[in-house]
Amino acid sequence: MKPAQIDSAGKPRMDHGQIWQALVLMALAIVAAGCEPSPNRVDSSPSGRQLAVDWVEGDRQGIVLVNADGTGHRWLGGGEDGTWPAWSPDGRWIAYRVTRTEGDGVARSHLYLYDLASRTPRRLPFDLTPPILWREDGHRLAAIRQVGDKKPVLVRFTLAGTILSEVPLPFSWVEPESALWVPGSDDVLLIGLEAHTRETFVSNLYRVGIGEVKPITHTGDVIGAGTSPDGRILWARVASGDEDLLYLYVRDRTAGIARRIPFAARPTGVRTTAGYTRRTAGRVTFSPDARQVALVVLFARPTPAGTPQPGYVACYVSRLDGTDLRLLRYFETADGSCVPNWTRDGRRLALLEGNSKGHTLAVYDAERWERRVLLKSPKSN
Repeated sequence: MKPAQIDSAGKPRMDHGQIWQALVLMALAIVAAGCEPSPNRVDSSPSGRQLAVDWVEGDRQGIVLVNADGTGHRWLGGGEDGTWPAWSPDGRWIAYRVTRTEGDGVARSHLYLYDLASRTPRRLPFDLTPPILWREDGHRLAAIRQVGDKKPVLVRFTLAGTILSEVPLPFSWVEPESALWVPGSDDVLLIGLEAHTRETFVSNLYRVGIGEVKPITHTGDVIGAGTSPDGRILWARVASGDEDLLYLYVRDRTAGIARRIPFAARPTGVRTTAGYTRRTAGRVTFSPDARQVALVVLFARPTPAGTPQPGYVACYVSRLDGTDLRLLRYFETADGSCVPNWTRDGRRLALLEGNSKGHTLAVYDAERWERRVLLKSPKSN
């Protein structure tokens, strides 16, 4: 299913879905190649000195704690089969999801809380799906309940498993990587996806409060969101023209007025001689201080409209205005992927990288941009 761009009146404007289609094809190619499942999520401790990642190594799958300086790692006891780790703001807990096939042959999922002080896991009495979000005081969480084809519900709950609120959402799916809890509030920012036609969908940014959902955008092309330390909301859109790559916006906390931030970056790629000249932004992640962005870009060969565009993925970082653009990583094969995540202190950028040969967890220093590999599957390069 491909996304469609729509104008402020809600009418289709320009199809930019080829990047999403190509990224899906890349993921399918990795699966078809028979490689290990790729890690889904990396999160950092509040200090940024440790990372929690859902890792796969041979027949073993679970949560791994990794020192960000590369001095060591350990499997989280009780985190077997765990995915989507989310570290609490106070550093004591890691929430994660576990799916296991039980005695009756049915696969069931549950949320767990791991107490790092006592090194014990505790199962919560319900199944919710990512994203798993923490309130800044570390006393409340939020996640998604989605049953079958029904629209999702945002559930807020306590550490003890008491449900505080359930808010039905007006869209069909949630993009989990960009979700966040708005500091100083009970509100959550979500990028919601909704089918537009049989082959296209639209993605908009929503602010979900207690009992109400307010759309922030209506353009149908949002690919990233974040907040600044002073409470402003930021988001990124796929550019509609061939010249620009991104449209970045910031919304004032009090007046609620949004303005566009000029973005000067023009990545050219590294395989132009092979005909990979078309570029589209696929994911944008804002640093905690809202001064930098990490972006994933798909480079593809121009093809007739409506046809798949296999290509290669590259990850860049730049200042918020698009200056000081740096290429961090790219894959020469069409099955490569990378997911950038900033550490909570903003001093490092973690990359989950993968292709048919394996997967890697690497970090970059946010000042010198030196690369350090922390984990590497046996078959990865």
